[in-house]
Amino acid sequence: AFNTLASSCNNGGVLWNMFFVYFFGNHGPSGLHYCFGWGWYLAVDFQLFLITPLIFFVYNKKKKLGLLLTFLIWSASVITAFAMIMANNWRYPIPNPKFRPQPEFMDNFYYKPYIRISAYIMGIWVGMFYLEWKNKN
Repeated sequence: AFNTLASSCNNGGVLWNMFFVYFFGNHGPSGLHYCFGWGWYLAVDFQLFLITPLIFFVYNKKKKLGLLLTFLIWSASVITAFAMIMANNWRYPIPNPKFRPQPEFMDNFYYKPYIRISAYIMGIWVGMFYLEWKNKN
């Protein structure tokens, strides 16, 4: 098991994980050949964490503008995801011999922060609404 893990970390996989840019790489024909399977998620989460202070800064200056900014980021992510799915005829990769292979799905869609940000933004937005509700009570 160690040899399999170690061999998948060739070609800079460890460095990509260390600098949180692992989602930019090519993860093989299936999109599942990666060094440290959880590395892509940590990289995406860290990248999204970096933009959070900017969103909160705008929200603290002008609440409506902060809410609008989060809505626009969320909308852009959802529209981008929808357009990419429709343009490439993608679906979540479920092993089924009736479905055509889609090796580019994981690398070009699933691992990308601009696709994953919609759920993250929803959490920020709910937190903003909760803060407003809490301050009014």
